[in-house]
Amino acid sequence: MQQYLALYLVPLSFIGSITTKAWANDEAFRPIDFPGAIFTNANGINSGGDIVGRHDTFTSIDCPGAVFTLGLGINPQRDIVGAYGTDDDRQHGYLLRGETFTTIDFPGAILTHVHGINPCGDIVGRYTSTDGGPHGFLLREGRFTTIDFPGGTLTNSASRINARGDIVGRYAIPGGQTRGYLLRHGEFARIDFPGATYTDPYGINPQGDIVGWYGGTDGRTHGFSLSSDGQDDGNEHDCEHERE
Repeated sequence: MQQYLALYLVPLSFIGSITTKAWANDEAFRPIDFPGAIFTNANGINSGGDIVGRHDTFTSIDCPGAVFTLGLGINPQRDIVGAYGTDDDRQHGYLLRGETFTTIDFPGAILTHVHGINPCGDIVGRYTSTDGGPHGFLLREGRFTTIDFPGGTLTNSASRINARGDIVGRYAIPGGQTRGYLLRHGEFARIDFPGATYTDPYGINPQGDIVGWYGGTDGRTHGFSLSSDGQDDGNEHDCEHERE
């Protein structure tokens, strides 16, 4: 069964004040390399600090009528989010809850991908506006909010969100180099692995520990973990609103 969700737009001011600072010092980063691999990506981290996961069986995910379907994120309730393409060359985001697909399109966008969903049902992802500009977004309680890192160009994406609403994503600086960010309580913090050619944070757990990957000067892709030790705000890691 496929459904379409009626949604509306909320301006960027919903996020609150914006500051940009480095999230952590160099010593807080830890590289992760699988033995013998030519590249390593760290895609997710759970509340226990485990960075890798495993599964016992495969389940096919095919959005009805789609020419392709991507599964990009899953929460503890097994809600799945991702993107699908149609034969008119359009790409849409989706939420799969149980056996029901719900299409998610940012209002007026020409492309929408959904990357992450937290236990509260908050969704993050990216969209492309009619002028070709890429942006991140948050979808919470039926309201869309654009997420753009101040001064970021070319690429903006919101990749993951934890239960308390911390968001990690990436942006590109002039020249095209990719950097990471953490958005917490309306404030942006830069995430740059020391000496890396690019940094892409892609997972955050309830405690605020972050994982992702970065480009080394050796030309290889490496995973990393970034501990939140000393950075936690002390708040409970529960949803701030009822799950939809």
